[in-house]
Amino acid sequence: MSKNPNLTQGQAEELSDLVFRVARSATFMVTVTIVGLLVLATSLYIGNYIIENDLQEQKDNQYIGDAHMEILSHSLQMRRSEKDFLLRKDRKFIERYNDLAIKALVALRELRDYPAAKPMHKSLNLLHTNIQRHMQQFNLVTLGLTHLGLDEKSGLRGTMLASAAEAERTVNKKCFTKLYLRLLMMRRHEKNFVIRQNSKYVGEVAKNYREFEGILNTKKLKPADKDHIFEIVTNYYYNFNKFADSTRKLQPAIKKLTTIYHDFSLVMNHNLDFLAHKSVSSRLQAINDFSNFKTFISLILLAIALGAGILGILLVRYCAQFTRK
Repeated sequence: MSKNPNLTQGQAEELSDLVFRVARSATFMVTVTIVGLLVLATSLYIGNYIIENDLQEQKDNQYIGDAHMEILSHSLQMRRSEKDFLLRKDRKFIERYNDLAIKALVALRELRDYPAAKPMHKSLNLLHTNIQRHMQQFNLVTLGLTHLGLDEKSGLRGTMLASAAEAERTVNKKCFTKLYLRLLMMRRHEKNFVIRQNSKYVGEVAKNYREFEGILNTKKLKPADKDHIFEIVTNYYYNFNKFADSTRKLQPAIKKLTTIYHDFSLVMNHNLDFLAHKSVSSRLQAINDFSNFKTFISLILLAIALGAGILGILLVRYCAQFTRK
């Protein structure tokens, strides 16, 4: 800066000091502004990263939750098909059950492969295992029921009903009223057993069979006719007992289906409760992070404004002093 010949040495030094302070204030103002903008940009980047993570976590929770609901839906439809088969003995429900079970297993495998579901692998493996166990048990039950007979002409049931019809024809043909009534009582308790599957009806059939035998022994018939009638009715009685024994042996296997599904439901309900809690926590965390982010950005902007304002005031003051000089 060139010296003004009209200024004294002291005034020149004072003016030089003033110029220095103006330049320093301007430099500070620019520096503060640049630093503030850098901090703001960094905060925006970090804040955006945190919010994106929160949003991704919510998407992951939604996907995992939807997948669990899909698996639960397949499992409930499996259960319904199982019940339909037990009630109606129609093979189409076996096919429907297997189709639903495969869909449930595929959905579980896809969920296990989802990266965000890694912490749930243990429970997902349990669900997968229980579905497989239920499938295996249902297969055993279907084989057992097929052996018993899915209709009135197949399996042990078909054999029993055929021998019962033959016994009725044989006894009724001879017009033995008391014998026929005993046979009808056997048939009545047979049907009660088929409907209710209560073992007391097996005892009732046995009781009426013994009474039938006692009445038959009092009849004045040729030994050959007695033997023939007794053989026919005994064959029916034997076939009924065979059917009843197989039915009772199958009951624990059918009940085990309920036990296995109960195990599946416990794990599924635990997962759904966990996901519900995690989803709520994730939303609250996202709201909290966004609120903190807005507060932090506001504070940075306020700090930049205050710093720039203070330095601006100083700059204006120094410039005014410089002008007066």
